[in-house]
Amino acid sequence: MKSVWILQTGEPIPGDPGTPRKLRAYNLAEKLAEKNVHVTIWTSRFNHTNKSHRESSEGYVYSDFIEVRFLESPGYTNNISLARLIDHFILALNFRKVLKKVEATPDLLFIGFPPIELAFIATKWAQRNSISTILDFKDLWPEIFLNVFQGKFKSLLKFLFSPFFYMSQFSISKVDALISISEPFLNKALIISGRKKTHRDLVIPLTTDNAIKRTNKGKEDVELIFENISYKKGKDHIISFAGTFMVDVFDFTILKDTLDELSKRGISLKIILAGDGQERAQWERIFSDCDDILFTGWVNQELLTRIQEESLAVLIPLKEREDFSLSIPNKAIDALSKGKIILTGTESFLSQSIQANEAGFKYRDFMHLSDIIESLISNKEKQLRFESNALDFYETEFEFNMAYEKLLDLMFSMTEEHGREQR
Repeated sequence: MKSVWILQTGEPIPGDPGTPRKLRAYNLAEKLAEKNVHVTIWTSRFNHTNKSHRESSEGYVYSDFIEVRFLESPGYTNNISLARLIDHFILALNFRKVLKKVEATPDLLFIGFPPIELAFIATKWAQRNSISTILDFKDLWPEIFLNVFQGKFKSLLKFLFSPFFYMSQFSISKVDALISISEPFLNKALIISGRKKTHRDLVIPLTTDNAIKRTNKGKEDVELIFENISYKKGKDHIISFAGTFMVDVFDFTILKDTLDELSKRGISLKIILAGDGQERAQWERIFSDCDDILFTGWVNQELLTRIQEESLAVLIPLKEREDFSLSIPNKAIDALSKGKIILTGTESFLSQSIQANEAGFKYRDFMHLSDIIESLISNKEKQLRFESNALDFYETEFEFNMAYEKLLDLMFSMTEEHGREQR
């Protein structure tokens, strides 16, 4: 295998300013480059993370083995919106125009899903040109739009979205290999497409290499965060959260009652909520009179690691939504990699997994959450056992190098088989 195209929008890419979190495209590109495979990342010039357009118009050469190519699109403000659908439609049209001018084709095309339209065009093009394909199924599109609506309007919308369902079914069913972020997600993709599972259809979790460089600046910054929330080591306890405050994803309402209840029991709890997003301001208003809850805004990987290392447990307060019920979020995997106990409040693949592995707890209400926190504080042996289980769970199911070696093995075996068929 000499060259791979990665078609992935909505993720940070090599060359983005600052220290962006490395997700699938970034991690896969680096792993392939280590094997001397030339990688071209095709992505939108619109940066989904900060909702702005990148400066470069066409792209750039990032390293000897990694090149970035941009596709134009208008962008959008809200993740679930008509503007985003229009953005993806224009993005797909522009990719189609680019493909007509392409001279050198890759040995393998790795397709991020969604967007649906891009996946559809890429799959058809790869078929016509006899290029091996892998589709990375990570979101329930277009179902995610339908879940916002109920009743008759939802039925009408499903009819209007029928072209998206067709493109989704076609793309998933026609690629040479299908990967997804969890077993339930993979099974969902198989059901959607009517695809029969093959030996090439695998679970590759959204895991990240959490090795960090510790700096004096990071130590000073985290000490300032602890000072801002009046945290006293040995006296207070921390529960932390990290993520994007997206619309209709997380529910933090339980926190105030939990703090009050634990205070009555003589337990001083501090809650650190790290991240940014559309609903951050709303939650800041709700907790404006609560001195024991601190919103830090976005923090880098070093700061997040330092915060979580000091935390008794990590909170993943997901709402009841099908897309989140079928997977384990990358922030949960991050926490497990540090041997941190997970707390979540909904019935999901995450809650089932952490309970089965004794790596975390599913709480019912604020009283139950208070009982869980108190039991961890009062029973050090229990806390250490769950922390050890959390790390074991990560090492067994999500370890970064293991996951990407599994993916690379699939890619190399596919291109070798394809080469033999061509001969």
